[in-house]
Amino acid sequence: MERDIETVEKTWNAGAVHLVGENEVVAAKGSSIGKRIMIDYAYNLLKNVLRKSERI
Repeated sequence: MERDIETVEKTWNAGAVHLVGENEVVAAKGSSIGKRIMIDYAYNLLKNVLRKSERI
């Protein structure tokens, strides 16, 4: 981990850093079934499809 931090700091100082993170979106407990389907399945499906298309 320390080596990763050093690498990021070096590239940051050189002015060339682009970090990419990954999140997971989940519907809140107690959400309606429609909201859960839209958020848990449709949103995550679209996110995965778009990420795969960026790698091509």
